[in-house]
Amino acid sequence: MQGITDPTTLEFLERQQRADFWNNAAQWGYTAWYIGFAFAVLLLLLYVIIPSESYDEVLRPRGFLGRFSRFRASIMHFGAVLLLVLCAITQQTQVDQTRGFAADQDKRYEAEIKKLTATGNREAAMKAQYMYLPNGNSLLYISLGNPSIAADYMWLTSQQYVVNSQRRGQKFEMLLRFYNTVMELDPHWTEAAINGGKVLSALEPNRYAVEKFYSGAIFDNPGNIDLPYEAGRLFVVPPLNLELRKEYAKHATDWFSLVIDLLNKRPQSKERDSRIKGVRDLIGRMAVETDAYGLAAELLWDDMHDQNVSKALRQMYARDWLNARSLLIASALQKRVDEYRASHFFAPLHLGSIIQSLKSEKNLFLDFDHETPKDAFGFAIKYDPRTGKVASHGVQAKLAIQAAAIVNSIIATTYMQYNSGAPPKDLVELQQFVDKFFSIQGNEPTSAITNAIGMELNVIVSPFGTPWKYNATTGKVETPPECNPKTLFRNADLLVPDN
Repeated sequence: MQGITDPTTLEFLERQQRADFWNNAAQWGYTAWYIGFAFAVLLLLLYVIIPSESYDEVLRPRGFLGRFSRFRASIMHFGAVLLLVLCAITQQTQVDQTRGFAADQDKRYEAEIKKLTATGNREAAMKAQYMYLPNGNSLLYISLGNPSIAADYMWLTSQQYVVNSQRRGQKFEMLLRFYNTVMELDPHWTEAAINGGKVLSALEPNRYAVEKFYSGAIFDNPGNIDLPYEAGRLFVVPPLNLELRKEYAKHATDWFSLVIDLLNKRPQSKERDSRIKGVRDLIGRMAVETDAYGLAAELLWDDMHDQNVSKALRQMYARDWLNARSLLIASALQKRVDEYRASHFFAPLHLGSIIQSLKSEKNLFLDFDHETPKDAFGFAIKYDPRTGKVASHGVQAKLAIQAAAIVNSIIATTYMQYNSGAPPKDLVELQQFVDKFFSIQGNEPTSAITNAIGMELNVIVSPFGTPWKYNATTGKVETPPECNPKTLFRNADLLVPDN
């Protein structure tokens, strides 16, 4: 290849040389195989013609071949082992060739499926894959009228389809046919329905399609608790379209309410009560995340007055109730401020008139302190007439506790690790480090970090809307006195006292 400088030509020649080398190696390999086979056969023939070990009276072996009698067994063993090794090589070669043929066949089949899908003929693409599904009642005949065995077969076949058909289209539709067939054969196999629904939810972003599958299984198993629970969990993760959050929350709440109704019909036990509490907590958390603060406050109020649970758990419910109730108050005030601005084209200078109108609504607030409304934590509601924004100071303080812990953790465990143990001189330097560090692939922030300081990863501004107070000597952000848990949650201790 001297004198050739073109990279493409050089690469082609190198590939050609490698191909020639392996072709020659393959030819020598066949030659070696035949030589070894002939040698193994020769050894076995020698074993046959060599007489067994025997000596005459003077202890001399009989005849020329008799001299090899003592090696007769070794010759047979070596020849048999060599022949078995050669046979194994032959079988493995055939398997490799068959495997390559099957892989090429599968690729061609997938290419045909993709062509059919590209033409828009989904029905033809589906029918081309029906080879996995038995026709008619053939499964019942094959299983001798035992539908459970037929359902097992369909489930195993569906797993094979999942493993071997990763790149094919219409995968959701095909697996849905599998799982529906399984449930038709064995309607009460709830574990298969639950696992099948989880697979379908991983394939299909349309959660209503998976909910429909769960609905059929729930109809056949009206007393099962796990099925409606999994159907509700389909809608726990917020949608990409935030406008659907409340709709998703309603679907989830309806399914979880059914779970609670079914649990209430069971005999009372610690396990049952614990599960009811877990489901109610999930409903309450979703209500807060979807701005359904009234529902969250109602559920938490009932939970913190439930004498069947421990006092420590009821105190936790009381703290969560303060948060939900404060959000309810702030959101009600914000709604009235927005209505005022829509009719007057500017925000009110104060909340006096709004408060008076809200006082007339029964069961909306516990009380007000003259013209200064307070949140459930006991702090005055914050209002900015320039922006028309209403906020609960107590909720901000609760968020500040979480955010400060995250910011201080980033400084101590991440920043100082990459900066020889020295803290940042100010929060601007920390922000630059955070932006650079979490932009690196593999260093993505956890959900705990984004929930505390936001998706924008702002470590300069606190939840109060003002910059953090940063101590460069200790390398920590400091929170105001109201962020002390004893101060912040004092009303929770009044609702559920220690004694």
